[in-house]
Amino acid sequence: MKFNSYSCILSLVIIVVTTRTQAQLSAPGSANDGRPSSVPTNYLPTPFGWSHPSCVIEVGEDQKIDLDGNIALRSDGTVVRKLTHCQHLQYDVRGNVISAAHPPSPTVNGWLVDGSTYTGQLAFLSANWVVPANPTNISGQVLYFFPALLPEPSNDEVLQPVLAWNQNGPGWTIASWRYSTSMQNNHHSALVAVNPGDQLYGYVWGTNCNTSTRVCSTWQVLTSNGTYQTTLQSDSMGEVLNWSVGGAYEAYNVNTCDQHSPTQTMTFSNLYARTIDGVVLTPTWVEDYWSPSPACSVAFVSPTSSTATITWCIPLTRIPGGACSGKCGQNVSDGCGGLIACPRQAHCAPKFTWDDYYCECVLN
Repeated sequence: MKFNSYSCILSLVIIVVTTRTQAQLSAPGSANDGRPSSVPTNYLPTPFGWSHPSCVIEVGEDQKIDLDGNIALRSDGTVVRKLTHCQHLQYDVRGNVISAAHPPSPTVNGWLVDGSTYTGQLAFLSANWVVPANPTNISGQVLYFFPALLPEPSNDEVLQPVLAWNQNGPGWTIASWRYSTSMQNNHHSALVAVNPGDQLYGYVWGTNCNTSTRVCSTWQVLTSNGTYQTTLQSDSMGEVLNWSVGGAYEAYNVNTCDQHSPTQTMTFSNLYARTIDGVVLTPTWVEDYWSPSPACSVAFVSPTSSTATITWCIPLTRIPGGACSGKCGQNVSDGCGGLIACPRQAHCAPKFTWDDYYCECVLN
């Protein structure tokens, strides 16, 4: 499947606000975002690239995004603010200008790996996942984990509950997202701060579904940590959402593997997919690997239809104490399928650990 339309082109990023709590944050932005040199300093990071602040628009809790991409009241559909396309350039993760003629590829846009499948006309997709540990090397990377629904073969719309790292500065946040290439808009709900170990739940839910056209007229995306939730409401774009992503990992500005979480795994559990006819499915999730660099052994596995797991590996960059004992001049495992060379000279010294005296390879 192709995600090369999964990019915003001269886009608006629209924020839908839920009831304000202490956990709720401001609009996307980060002082430690590792932006490319070509991206202006006042631009804000989003899952779809870099946007000018004037294109990041807050929308009230009692409002929605209507069929024309305008801000309207949820109660009666009255348009309260008519929007136009963003009047500023949009940049991809590497700082290249995004244009309609040359949309970025999934690799450029940051997708590392996902597990997806054709599921037919869905009205509901949900999953649980857990916030991983903070990266040990915090240097501007932006990380996203999510399940999603979108239409195949157009791939011109995506609905997704998202866990993000560094969306609003170093730290984890959740939000609910909708992106449409036909409207050239991005929308997401309020950012809510979450912590490592938090149990997350998210869904994409279509209602008022027509069994003849197979189109749901209203969609809701919810992301929650059990204490706070953030929800996005949207009118339908008139398309059938028939392609499901059980779990995806997207990353920006990752130059070394230690910029990933040291947890080294993300499992989307209790995956639940239901058609507009009420049929509960048992999907077979198929890996889409986007050849990221650095690769960091990123992979996708799915032992059951209700489980989708993404793994990665952070190789050792320094030899741990005792690893080279008796192996001077040899190579030892870096923990990720690679090797680290031990120094050639040996030196025996006591170590104040649970181990007895042993010899290590050291450089004199």
